[in-house]
Amino acid sequence: MSRACTGTPVRPTSDADADAFEAARELLLRELYYEPLVAVEPTHPLRAYKLLYGETPALATQRRVRALYERWPRPPKRGGIYAYRDARDGDVLLFKLGSSKHVERRLDQWRALLGAGREHFTSFYVDDCADCALAEAIVHELLACERQRRELVATGALLTEYFRVTSIEALRLLMASVVRHVNYRAWRRDARAAYTQHRPPLRRTMSDPQLKY
Repeated sequence: MSRACTGTPVRPTSDADADAFEAARELLLRELYYEPLVAVEPTHPLRAYKLLYGETPALATQRRVRALYERWPRPPKRGGIYAYRDARDGDVLLFKLGSSKHVERRLDQWRALLGAGREHFTSFYVDDCADCALAEAIVHELLACERQRRELVATGALLTEYFRVTSIEALRLLMASVVRHVNYRAWRRDARAAYTQHRPPLRRTMSDPQLKY
């Protein structure tokens, strides 16, 4: 693991946990599929994590996620984020989380590299993201306590973008919620830039001599 963690997401074990997860699932699905993107700000990734996993992210994680939004150093890269699992890893749900401009092509490349048949290779993705690299970084940060290392037999490379997953449905919803929020922030930034660029000039009037251009 990349750092010491005080807790990890767990699969709902009680009726109360299951009810809470189902309520979170319905809320996020309704937002993802039925609410226009520009109507209201979507659920923040930090809140989506709390709804899905039943625990508040650590303060350090909250700071890092907010810092990613505020100081992301790379230009936006449109694409998608993906997750895959090789069933030959055994009973542990270990998923590789990544991003690409062409997610389906990238997943085919991973499957070929692993030499995994389609019956062993489980994958899903969320496409059409305004900045897939940023979305990937946010998901990685939220699930940092679950990070695992794995050596690829085919190449000998040691990869650290593998994560222990206790609920595939929670992972799907978290990824979709992060992408939606990243898209909303991109829309808001672009709309503000367009308004600033094209807003009509102000004119001085006798009734308001302090008005400035």
